[in-house]
Amino acid sequence: MAGVPEAVIDRAEEVLSYLESQRPAENIRSAPEPEQDQVLLGSVLSDDIIEILKNTDPTVLTPIEAMNTLYDLSKKAKEL
Repeated sequence: MAGVPEAVIDRAEEVLSYLESQRPAENIRSAPEPEQDQVLLGSVLSDDIIEILKNTDPTVLTPIEAMNTLYDLSKKAKEL
């Protein structure tokens, strides 16, 4: 690690090793499963919205074009 003294890195490795030995991996919980009411982004967005996003270059939009595009996307999303 750039700029970190070797002694600090060595000590950090010692502490990490100690902590890992104190708490076996089987006691560490994994990330919780997503709840049933959570929806994946891909399953919510219609193909129309995805196509608009793919074909929109925000770097060339005027402010009013950006607002209109966002309004249209929002309107389509509410129809889902």
